[in-house]
Amino acid sequence: MQDASIRKKIGNIRLIEGKFYRDWKDLNFENSMKIWFHAASVGEIGALKPLIKRFMEEGFEPVITVYTRSGVRHAGEAFPGITVRKYPFLDNPFFVRKWIKNHHPVALIIAETELWPFLIGTAKAAGLRVFIVNGRISDRTFRTYYSLRWFFSRILDRVDRIYAKSDKHRRRFILLGAGDVKFLGDLKVDSVMTPVKEISRYELGFSSDDNILTFGSIRSREIPHVLDAVRRLKGLVKMVIAPRHLKNAKTLMEELKQAGFSVSLRSKLEGPSDIVILDTMGELRSIYRISDMAFVGGTLENYGGHNVLEPLFFSIPTMVGKFHWNVKEQVDYFKRRKAIFIVEDSQELVETVRFILKNPTIRRYINEISRKYFSTYGNASGRIYRDILNYIE
Repeated sequence: MQDASIRKKIGNIRLIEGKFYRDWKDLNFENSMKIWFHAASVGEIGALKPLIKRFMEEGFEPVITVYTRSGVRHAGEAFPGITVRKYPFLDNPFFVRKWIKNHHPVALIIAETELWPFLIGTAKAAGLRVFIVNGRISDRTFRTYYSLRWFFSRILDRVDRIYAKSDKHRRRFILLGAGDVKFLGDLKVDSVMTPVKEISRYELGFSSDDNILTFGSIRSREIPHVLDAVRRLKGLVKMVIAPRHLKNAKTLMEELKQAGFSVSLRSKLEGPSDIVILDTMGELRSIYRISDMAFVGGTLENYGGHNVLEPLFFSIPTMVGKFHWNVKEQVDYFKRRKAIFIVEDSQELVETVRFILKNPTIRRYINEISRKYFSTYGNASGRIYRDILNYIE
């Protein structure tokens, strides 16, 4: 390499894992190109899934750290064969240095708002590109961070680029001192847009003429409210009830039979029924797809709510209770456009069902709003992947 002509030819060569490469296309991605993903817990791993899969499809090898043990288990189940470790209880530069030394990642991708000073600072000092994806700052957290922005601005200054999950969060990061912030969509929306298992109405014992109402992710304290609504709706609609925890399926079964309903478990269908209790895993989105309307649980009692985008992706008229703080942004988007129904109690839920049945054009309107939402916020994994790749190159 002492010859001047040779030095000119290798001007853009990179040293990665002890080997020289001229360009990204010359790299053996499977053996050499690692991306470090870090998340707080199960929810953040869920948000990262589509992006991790996208990198894997392009030949990159992820290595993953998660702050909670439940998150580690979830990541291990989602990505078998991939290195997953628990991040230390306290932010630890020695762990970060050892992890980088063992794995040689070229970039660190952090989910949402894991602003650990040593994690970010040590990775940056080691030469890694550092990104935050699906960046979010809650109302309460923003007030705290803004009062300490002199501190957080120093951390954010070491992040190469932040991909905020909405324009509101993009503005908040900028106010905290972040220099490079983009909005390219919401990764959690991508997980809703994946294909679902095909289930037909007839498979559940329903006909094409039936109006199907699905109660999704019903929590324990909500069961009395749901049972009251179900009794009032007898003979008006067919129903699917999906308890959040399968241990509640038996309780629902007994209560509904005592109320005079014909009931079947999804796992043991016994012909046509008034109500099917979904006691299987991974089929709720498939059930939403064939429904005429849906109620998303965790919202009639103070649980915070579950994913309202699952039925809305299929343009299903959707109801939620007033305790929806966990999905407030999504609910607010559709609420401002009058494309979601907020109900106070079981009586209002029943009244809303009757209203939807009398106004079939509602679904067409919701379809218009839903398409705009998913075109704006969806396909984030592809956009973010391409942007990160361009940035690294």
